[in-house]
Amino acid sequence: MGRAHMAKMIESLKLQIQEETKCRLAALSHGLELLTIEGKLSGRQKEELLTQQHKAFWGEAERFSSEFVQRGKDLVKASLVHQAEEMAKLTLAQEEEQRSFLAEAQLSTAPGEFLQAFHAVLERQRLTRSYLEEEENIRTTEAVAVLCQELYRGTMETFQKFVDVLFLQTLPGVTGFSRTECEYLRQEVQENAAQQLRQSDRFRKQQWELFQDLLEQDKQVGILYNRAWVSSSDRVT
Repeated sequence: MGRAHMAKMIESLKLQIQEETKCRLAALSHGLELLTIEGKLSGRQKEELLTQQHKAFWGEAERFSSEFVQRGKDLVKASLVHQAEEMAKLTLAQEEEQRSFLAEAQLSTAPGEFLQAFHAVLERQRLTRSYLEEEENIRTTEAVAVLCQELYRGTMETFQKFVDVLFLQTLPGVTGFSRTECEYLRQEVQENAAQQLRQSDRFRKQQWELFQDLLEQDKQVGILYNRAWVSSSDRVT
């Protein structure tokens, strides 16, 4: 998949969180507006509550984006360091293999056969390096996928807490409604938000499915590299 696809997925998820924030705040605004029309909230109370919710929701969205970008960068950085270390070890091993091959083959092999065999060694080594790079890319991509799910789930839980606090703790004291009435209002607002989110949810699922498809394609490429490596090893031996 490579770094470019991961960057696209990070940006896509950031946009999705922004869409989630807009939809949920729109539903909250609609619910508070109805309470204002019914005389349960003053215009000033409504604006104060909306301001608080906007600050909380967008603050969480910003926290999500910042943490996702930072932790994503950390994963990629760690991946590059690990890949460089492994590649350095592999390079030393391959250089030693070449020296051993040259020392043994030049004494006992005809020139034509020697060149063909040495070319096979170099090709196998190239495939090994490519396979190592591909394996590291897949490992990093899978780690980013896990991070996506972890942070998205955490942000959705935080959004839900904001709604719960507003309707089950704040509004009962402000409106005089019972907890049961506020629970009903909360459900209405959540249903409204769910309706607005359906389209963006479909988009998110499509993006996630694309992400998984690309990851599977990368794994298949890795399998092909492995088969090619085995085939080249058989030719050398």
